[in-house]
Amino acid sequence: MDKLYENQFNNKSVDVDVDERFLRIFRGRAIKNIAIGFMFTLFTFNFLWLQYILPTLAAVLLYIGFRDLRKENKDLKLAWKFSIINLTFNVLSLIYKSTPLSIKFNNIFLSALILIVFHITFLIAFRKGIREVFSKANVEYKKDPIMKLIIWRIIVTIIALTELGQIWFISIPMIIYYFYIIRLLYKLSYDIESINCMTSNTKIRFNDKSLMIGYITSCIFLVVISCVLSNHIRLDSVEVMPVKEYSNRNMLIDEGIPLKIVKDILDEDMAVLKDIVNVETVNIDFDFDNDIEKDLEATTIFIELKYNKMYAIEYFNWGEKGPHWQDGIAISNSRDLELINGRLIYENEGINYASEIPRLNGGIVDSTDIFGQLSQENRITGAINYPLNSKEQRGYIFYKINIEEGALLGTNIADYMHYSHPFRIPYTEIEKSNLSFSNNLRQNASNYMTKSRIELEKQNSL
Repeated sequence: MDKLYENQFNNKSVDVDVDERFLRIFRGRAIKNIAIGFMFTLFTFNFLWLQYILPTLAAVLLYIGFRDLRKENKDLKLAWKFSIINLTFNVLSLIYKSTPLSIKFNNIFLSALILIVFHITFLIAFRKGIREVFSKANVEYKKDPIMKLIIWRIIVTIIALTELGQIWFISIPMIIYYFYIIRLLYKLSYDIESINCMTSNTKIRFNDKSLMIGYITSCIFLVVISCVLSNHIRLDSVEVMPVKEYSNRNMLIDEGIPLKIVKDILDEDMAVLKDIVNVETVNIDFDFDNDIEKDLEATTIFIELKYNKMYAIEYFNWGEKGPHWQDGIAISNSRDLELINGRLIYENEGINYASEIPRLNGGIVDSTDIFGQLSQENRITGAINYPLNSKEQRGYIFYKINIEEGALLGTNIADYMHYSHPFRIPYTEIEKSNLSFSNNLRQNASNYMTKSRIELEKQNSL
């Protein structure tokens, strides 16, 4: 027996003839693995990626536990098959959560229904198998923790779907009772060890450590691949054509707008800017890497026209440090915004290319607030992403600010959300996320004044 445990500890794969005493300990260990597996499968911790790490670990423990019991009876063999399905389901779940599939197919009710049916069927097979083990040994099956776990799972699903879980005097007792049930299930291992062994499982193969490492490594690899493929957007780019409109461009240059910005604006956008009465520019440099050197130069240009019209251009220049893993941009204002156009521009092998900004949207946009709740607000959002080998990465968003007659000033905020790597789970459309207090967020916040306000200040200064 000592040699057996030594081989198990060193993770050596051996076949051994086992006696009754060892089989009791062996089955007790299987129940402990199952108890811990269910604990982290049915209850998740949503921080530090534990909602992905613990279920992955739990899937392996459930498989190991039911693999070791599968020859006890047909119901435990069925539960073992469910554990294999659970292994597969966990892999598919990780891929789903790290790709756009989690956004395109996000039916909470259907997901909850599939999960509860699977978990309850799994637990019913487990319960029938354990009851048969006790019945064959002529031992009373006490307290029935598995039935308690089934009932708890049903109640928790109802609470989650009805949002009653947000009420603390409902959720906290349910959590406490859950760990009480798991404790009963864990103690079931000692009951299993105390009964006479009636098993046909005469040979046992130990290779748990290799199995666990292999499965977890495979999951990590699949998540990494999914993140890389999902977070780099392929652009539908065309070569930049020479400009044809010059009059409005010259007016902006005369107002102090740099030539490098003016020449990137499309002719159709420049054609809108007629009868300019006032231009204001706000320029700011951002450093995301904390290495002193600027990563992003953001410029907001406010252009007021006759007849109470206000337009703005949010121009961004990443140089050669541009985002490759779908960064986000979100523009909000103290007044309603109307999106007109936007594009990304970059250089590749000496040729300038341009593309539409992925997921560029304006108006009422769904976003996530600081508490993770879905909210709606008037914003312009889009994803910024450049080819890996590109240079001179830049672009702009052109929009109208709907100011009322007699307006004097306003506030404009452009949020830039930047990641230097693609490894993010769950997958999100980053421009709709709330990154308050995050080092991945930089804000270009600026105030603008209308021509009326400027003239009013001049009069007051006299």
